[in-house]
Amino acid sequence: SITPDTALSLEGKGRLDYHMSQNEKREYLLRQSIRGAMLEPFGVNSLEIKFRTRSENGILIHIQESSNYTTVKIKNGKVHFTSDAGIAGKVERNIPEVYVADGHWHTFLIGKNGTATVLSIDRIYNRDIIHPTQDFGGLDVLTISLGGIPPNQAHRDSQTGFDGCIASMLYGGESLPFSGKHSLASISKTDPSVKIGCRGPNICASNPCWGDLLCINQWYAYKCVPPGDCAS
Repeated sequence: SITPDTALSLEGKGRLDYHMSQNEKREYLLRQSIRGAMLEPFGVNSLEIKFRTRSENGILIHIQESSNYTTVKIKNGKVHFTSDAGIAGKVERNIPEVYVADGHWHTFLIGKNGTATVLSIDRIYNRDIIHPTQDFGGLDVLTISLGGIPPNQAHRDSQTGFDGCIASMLYGGESLPFSGKHSLASISKTDPSVKIGCRGPNICASNPCWGDLLCINQWYAYKCVPPGDCAS
């Protein structure tokens, strides 16, 4: 189960990088060459990330091939999606209906549905893209980075890293861990500030609420409620 204690904390300085396994690709290509082109397509057709932040700007996730890429960032508190599919073209979309820098958990999903790409926030706000997009789950993906863009990329974004927490990262049906090993990828961190645990400070310790109101910690913010109104 996902709790603040199992979430990944990023403080804007470092990234967590998944270096995608080349073994799976080699095996797939080998099977393909033996059997001909009868195989199911390689890879996954959905990626879902659950996050929270109070910062209005930052890079949530970056998916890199040798030159094609996808970047999902928070820009002025809204989710902004960029896909560069090389010769097939570049696409940018944002989802202005929802302000995600509110400190609450949000889920962002990218899905491939045939030739269309679907973006979704909290499974409520959706965008359909009919143009080709980078194949974020495909054979040519080299790295998936949480919280920034690897520095050797030509399209280095001037934007800062991500200041917030990531509760889960689903690649297809697989939950990718934030440490240790996984068959799909090896995992590395670029800064000691990238660590597990996302409780935030005990903001209620100083008894900020007036009278007999109760303080509810809301992760770097608090709410004062009457006694007996603690359901939230």
